[in-house]
Amino acid sequence: MSQPRHGPVLLPRLVTVVLPALAAGAITMTTACAAGSPGANAPPLRGTTWVLVAVSGEKMPRPPSLRLDPEQPRVNGFAGCNRLMGTFELDGARLSFGSAATTRMACLDGEDVEQRFLQAYGAVRGWRIEGGELLLTGADGATLLRMKPGPEAKPR
Repeated sequence: MSQPRHGPVLLPRLVTVVLPALAAGAITMTTACAAGSPGANAPPLRGTTWVLVAVSGEKMPRPPSLRLDPEQPRVNGFAGCNRLMGTFELDGARLSFGSAATTRMACLDGEDVEQRFLQAYGAVRGWRIEGGELLLTGADGATLLRMKPGPEAKPR
Protein backbone atom coordinates (compact mmCIF):
# COMPACT_ATOMS: atom_id res chain seq x y z
CA MET A 1 0.00 0.00 0.00
CA SER A 2 1.26 3.44 -0.78
CA GLN A 3 1.10 6.30 1.68
CA PRO A 4 -0.71 9.55 0.79
CA ARG A 5 1.74 12.20 -0.34
CA HIS A 6 0.55 15.33 1.48
CA GLY A 7 3.89 16.80 2.54
CA PRO A 8 5.77 17.16 -0.75
CA VAL A 9 2.62 18.13 -2.74
CA LEU A 10 1.16 20.59 -0.22
CA LEU A 11 4.16 22.94 0.03
CA PRO A 12 4.51 23.57 -3.74
CA ARG A 13 0.75 24.15 -4.01
CA LEU A 14 0.91 26.60 -1.08
CA VAL A 15 3.74 28.51 -2.74
CA THR A 16 2.32 28.49 -6.28
CA VAL A 17 -1.42 28.89 -5.65
CA VAL A 18 -2.27 30.17 -2.18
CA LEU A 19 0.44 32.81 -1.62
CA PRO A 20 -0.11 34.58 -4.98
CA ALA A 21 -3.85 34.66 -4.30
CA LEU A 22 -3.27 36.22 -0.87
CA ALA A 23 -0.86 38.76 -2.35
CA ALA A 24 -3.37 39.73 -5.05
CA GLY A 25 -6.05 40.24 -2.39
CA ALA A 26 -3.74 42.43 -0.32
CA ILE A 27 -2.89 44.56 -3.36
CA THR A 28 -6.58 44.94 -4.22
CA MET A 29 -7.46 45.98 -0.66
CA THR A 30 -4.55 48.44 -0.49
CA THR A 31 -5.59 50.02 -3.79
CA ALA A 32 -9.21 50.31 -2.67
CA CYS A 33 -8.18 52.07 0.54
CA ALA A 34 -5.81 54.51 -1.16
CA ALA A 35 -6.18 58.30 -1.01
CA GLY A 36 -9.36 59.52 -2.62
CA SER A 37 -11.29 56.44 -1.58
CA PRO A 38 -13.69 56.89 1.34
CA GLY A 39 -13.67 54.32 4.12
CA ALA A 40 -16.58 52.00 4.80
CA ASN A 41 -18.34 54.45 7.17
CA ALA A 42 -17.37 57.66 5.38
CA PRO A 43 -19.99 59.52 3.36
CA PRO A 44 -19.49 59.48 -0.41
CA LEU A 45 -17.70 62.36 -2.11
CA ARG A 46 -20.54 62.84 -4.58
CA GLY A 47 -24.07 63.53 -3.35
CA THR A 48 -22.98 64.70 0.12
CA THR A 49 -23.19 68.35 1.17
CA TRP A 50 -19.72 69.20 2.47
CA VAL A 51 -19.47 72.18 4.84
CA LEU A 52 -16.21 74.04 5.29
CA VAL A 53 -14.47 73.55 8.62
CA ALA A 54 -11.34 75.52 7.74
CA VAL A 55 -9.67 77.21 4.79
CA SER A 56 -5.87 77.14 5.02
CA GLY A 57 -6.27 76.13 8.67
CA GLU A 58 -8.60 79.03 9.64
CA LYS A 59 -12.16 78.32 10.85
CA MET A 60 -15.07 80.15 9.19
CA PRO A 61 -17.98 81.86 10.99
CA ARG A 62 -20.58 81.27 8.20
CA PRO A 63 -19.11 78.31 6.38
CA PRO A 64 -19.21 77.80 2.64
CA SER A 65 -20.39 74.42 1.36
CA LEU A 66 -20.14 72.23 -1.73
CA ARG A 67 -22.14 69.38 -3.18
CA LEU A 68 -20.82 67.34 -6.11
CA ASP A 69 -23.69 65.97 -8.17
CA PRO A 70 -23.79 62.15 -7.98
CA GLU A 71 -24.80 61.77 -11.65
CA GLN A 72 -23.11 64.56 -13.60
CA PRO A 73 -19.86 66.53 -13.20
CA ARG A 74 -21.59 69.54 -11.64
CA VAL A 75 -20.92 71.25 -8.34
CA ASN A 76 -23.11 73.70 -6.46
CA GLY A 77 -23.02 75.28 -3.05
CA PHE A 78 -22.56 78.40 -0.99
CA ALA A 79 -19.34 80.40 -1.19
CA GLY A 80 -19.71 82.41 2.04
CA CYS A 81 -21.93 85.16 0.65
CA ASN A 82 -23.20 84.00 -2.75
CA ARG A 83 -24.40 80.79 -4.30
CA LEU A 84 -21.83 78.85 -6.31
CA MET A 85 -22.21 76.62 -9.35
CA GLY A 86 -19.74 75.03 -11.73
CA THR A 87 -18.23 71.84 -13.04
CA PHE A 88 -15.60 69.40 -11.82
CA GLU A 89 -13.30 66.70 -13.15
CA LEU A 90 -12.78 63.59 -11.04
CA ASP A 91 -10.30 60.82 -11.80
CA GLY A 92 -9.56 58.62 -8.78
CA ALA A 93 -7.83 60.81 -6.18
CA ARG A 94 -7.51 63.70 -8.64
CA LEU A 95 -10.17 66.39 -8.48
CA SER A 96 -10.30 69.84 -10.04
CA PHE A 97 -13.03 72.40 -10.44
CA GLY A 98 -13.85 74.42 -13.54
CA SER A 99 -14.53 78.15 -13.31
CA ALA A 100 -17.10 78.96 -10.65
CA ALA A 101 -20.14 81.07 -11.38
CA THR A 102 -21.59 82.87 -8.37
CA THR A 103 -24.60 85.06 -7.74
CA ARG A 104 -23.70 88.71 -7.06
CA MET A 105 -25.45 89.65 -3.83
CA ALA A 106 -24.21 92.54 -1.73
CA CYS A 107 -22.63 91.15 1.42
CA LEU A 108 -22.14 92.93 4.72
CA ASP A 109 -20.07 90.05 6.04
CA GLY A 110 -18.58 86.98 4.49
CA GLU A 111 -17.01 88.64 1.45
CA ASP A 112 -13.44 88.02 2.67
CA VAL A 113 -14.37 84.41 3.50
CA GLU A 114 -15.81 84.00 0.02
CA GLN A 115 -12.70 85.37 -1.68
CA ARG A 116 -10.39 83.04 0.26
CA PHE A 117 -12.70 80.09 -0.30
CA LEU A 118 -12.94 80.69 -4.06
CA GLN A 119 -9.17 81.11 -4.32
CA ALA A 120 -8.59 77.76 -2.57
CA TYR A 121 -11.45 76.15 -4.57
CA GLY A 122 -9.72 77.11 -7.82
CA ALA A 123 -6.42 75.57 -6.66
CA VAL A 124 -7.87 72.15 -5.71
CA ARG A 125 -6.17 69.24 -7.50
CA GLY A 126 -7.00 66.27 -5.28
CA TRP A 127 -9.11 64.87 -2.49
CA ARG A 128 -9.22 62.32 0.28
CA ILE A 129 -11.50 61.49 3.17
CA GLU A 130 -9.93 61.10 6.61
CA GLY A 131 -11.86 60.66 9.82
CA GLY A 132 -15.13 61.44 8.03
CA GLU A 133 -13.80 64.79 6.76
CA LEU A 134 -13.17 65.73 3.15
CA LEU A 135 -9.71 67.16 2.55
CA LEU A 136 -9.36 69.07 -0.71
CA THR A 137 -5.71 69.33 -1.62
CA GLY A 138 -3.51 71.41 -3.91
CA ALA A 139 -1.03 70.22 -6.51
CA ASP A 140 1.59 69.70 -3.77
CA GLY A 141 -0.79 67.54 -1.70
CA ALA A 142 -1.23 70.19 1.03
CA THR A 143 -4.75 70.54 2.43
CA LEU A 144 -6.45 73.68 1.13
CA LEU A 145 -10.00 73.09 2.37
CA ARG A 146 -11.19 70.84 5.21
CA MET A 147 -14.89 70.01 5.08
CA LYS A 148 -17.38 67.85 6.97
CA PRO A 149 -20.83 66.55 6.03
CA GLY A 150 -23.61 68.91 7.07
CA PRO A 151 -26.42 71.18 5.98
CA GLU A 152 -25.79 73.88 3.39
CA ALA A 153 -25.66 77.46 4.66
CA LYS A 154 -28.06 79.84 2.92
CA PRO A 155 -27.42 83.39 1.74
CA ARG A 156 -28.90 86.01 4.08
